[in-house]
Amino acid sequence: MVVISAIGQSEENASGRPIILDEIESSIETRKSLVRFYKWSDFVYESDEVAKFWEEIPDWSGATKGVPIANRQPVTEEPKQKGGFFSIFKRRPPPPPPVPVKTRQVKAGAFDIPTFRRDVNGTALLDENATGYTGFAKYKFFAFRTLYEVKNGWVERMKTWYPDGRQKEDYNFRNGKKHGPFQHWYENGQIEKFGNNRDGIPDGPFSMWYENGQKWVEQSYKNGKRDGYSIFYNEDGGERKRTAHREGKFILLEDWEGTAVEEKDAFKIVEKDGVSLRYLRYGIFPYSGTMSVTDDQGKLLKKETFLEGTLYKK
Repeated sequence: MVVISAIGQSEENASGRPIILDEIESSIETRKSLVRFYKWSDFVYESDEVAKFWEEIPDWSGATKGVPIANRQPVTEEPKQKGGFFSIFKRRPPPPPPVPVKTRQVKAGAFDIPTFRRDVNGTALLDENATGYTGFAKYKFFAFRTLYEVKNGWVERMKTWYPDGRQKEDYNFRNGKKHGPFQHWYENGQIEKFGNNRDGIPDGPFSMWYENGQKWVEQSYKNGKRDGYSIFYNEDGGERKRTAHREGKFILLEDWEGTAVEEKDAFKIVEKDGVSLRYLRYGIFPYSGTMSVTDDQGKLLKKETFLEGTLYKK
């Protein structure tokens, strides 16, 4: 194994982690393997029976989608009216007809497939009364193979695997939109993220992990917006920082620590709409933050987290 010291740095300022050529070369080879063109026979399957199943189901890898040739539709500005107040009585020219957007067909991505109802060949069905395909279909993109579970033309579930047969993604859909729990995995099999969607937007708990298995972030969404506490962790498991939101709006946090006697002087309870809310004595907003109560010797007696005046529970 070859080790290269950091260049242009003294020993005191050099990085604590040396650059290891073996790791760099391994990373390059991994990237090459992920971008090279794979045949269906190149993938690793659990058994010959599973390989035969994949061989027999429809292949939707050739499905296409139309994209605009230009980045956006040309915009024509209406000529400004001149002549002051009385110009409003003049006949205005009719608005120009809409400019048609020219499109070209390109390969549909794995997440483009579920957005339309499709027939057995993967062709999008624009007629609502057309009979959609029911069964399984496959899709291939470079080193990844995807399996679709389809009912009446709509994809209900999508699973993706790495070349070596380890699972990469698992998504649920409803009527063309992400709906239900989803998961991602790293190449080593460690879970990367877990969350939930409702009608195409994030809704519910969401978590991410480092590749070593330690929790990275823990947060929650409501109707597509962050709601509640977001806690971020270091790779060693220690808490790095936390933020708070209510329906996407940022909430300022103010942690407090003191004795039980000081707690009584520092906080007040305000009744609002039948709910008891905790405020700092001279605060104008309900209290958000972590309150730590200690005894006179500094021993922790209780530690509670509040969000907008109420005790926060995950």
